Amino acid sequence: MEDKNPQSNAATTTEKQISEWKKKYGKDNVIRLSVEADGQIFACYVVKPDGKDHARQMSIYQKAFSLMQQNKAIEAGQFLLNECWLGGDEVFKGTNAKIQVSACMKMVEMLGF
Repeated sequence: MEDKNPQSNAATTTEKQISEWKKKYGKDNVIRLSVEADGQIFACYVVKPDGKDHARQMSIYQKAFSLMQQNKAIEAGQFLLNECWLGGDEVFKGTNAKIQVSACMKMVEMLGF
């Protein structure tokens, strides 16, 4: 799931921001999601819902799991993407359905649902 391809049009995300996120959340908890569409690679960064705030972590997992039990994988992925979003291409937030759905499914896969 984690993509290490340096090619991205995520112009709003700088290396400095990524380094700060990794320092704040832990380098293994900051994930780069990428989706290829129309010959371009779009990327965003999310943080795994792990960390010191156990109540928030449980709330996120419970909501996502509940949606999955209702066979609402895309909705679960959208919820996770919104809750875990750090930055990147805004197309992941709904301006391109293919990219948004792909990212949602990657979020669900990331958590092992």
